[in-house]
Amino acid sequence: MTHEERYNLALEISGRLSREMKDNLICFCLYGSTSRGTDTHWSDLEMLMITREEVPKKAFLEGLVPITTNSITEKKLCGILEEPGVEWPFYAGLVKNLVVLEGDASKPEQYYDLARRVCEEKFRRALKENLSELVFESSGRIFSCIARKRYEDIYCAVIETLLEMKTALCLLNCTYVNHDYF
Repeated sequence: MTHEERYNLALEISGRLSREMKDNLICFCLYGSTSRGTDTHWSDLEMLMITREEVPKKAFLEGLVPITTNSITEKKLCGILEEPGVEWPFYAGLVKNLVVLEGDASKPEQYYDLARRVCEEKFRRALKENLSELVFESSGRIFSCIARKRYEDIYCAVIETLLEMKTALCLLNCTYVNHDYF
């Protein structure tokens, strides 16, 4: 599937699901490689529904394209963006890079403004509350693998440690991620 075909598929899906959700939908957005124009033949299609009331996540295949429509209520999203925690770096980066397909096109910028207004003290508190889990517990898994002689598990423990340390660094530096894994 080409970029144009994948984008048009996103428009079709967002239109269909938006009609089903009616007044519950605030905005239906595209994110990930398709929104950035860096998708390839093997890319999935990632969309986010921001709603007033909860709706379930939907995941399905369209041809050979995996499609995920995540959802979050506006109240929960704003809570995450106003009070940093382990989810803040992902969601702050996400709202900065959303492409609105349906609904209120001004919402992502409003959400991003919420994230940018968070004071440094809130980040320090979030880091302090999560440091044990993000750094010490995850790096301890590496040493546990060695002590148990489960050397084949070290690779996964290292990846997990790096991802959790990324979150800790984001909180330390009061910043977010632009891609899920970076």
